[in-house]
Amino acid sequence: MRRALLAAALLCALALPAHAATISINSWDPGGDIETYEMWWKRIAATGDTVRINSQCVSACTMVLGLVPAKRVCVTPRGKFGIHMVSVDDVPNRRETRIFVRKFYPAWLQAWLKTKPKLTDDLTWLTPKDIGNHLRRCR
Repeated sequence: MRRALLAAALLCALALPAHAATISINSWDPGGDIETYEMWWKRIAATGDTVRINSQCVSACTMVLGLVPAKRVCVTPRGKFGIHMVSVDDVPNRRETRIFVRKFYPAWLQAWLKTKPKLTDDLTWLTPKDIGNHLRRCR
């Protein structure tokens, strides 16, 4: 069993690119389907790619904060994250929002959200100032 796991890990490592790329969010990313973004961010996390946020990353795009390791996400002074309630069938849903926040956001972001009024359909903006030392600043 242990050899099989080691072999599987080695095959996965060999399948990853030798040189990681930088994925840049340079224009407004409005988010979209949660499952699609979850698969996308997990795939990027597995490749070792760096994510550079240089614009507005909104809604499901914000899942990058919990799915890609923080050391591989950087934010420029123009980068910011727009967070809102999760909707189910176009109806805002507090229960699904709580599940989403626990599943996809790191502890520091969950704590930050507790200092804000409850999420609504309107965007709550997480700016580079709010991020503090939790993410790197892009060079």
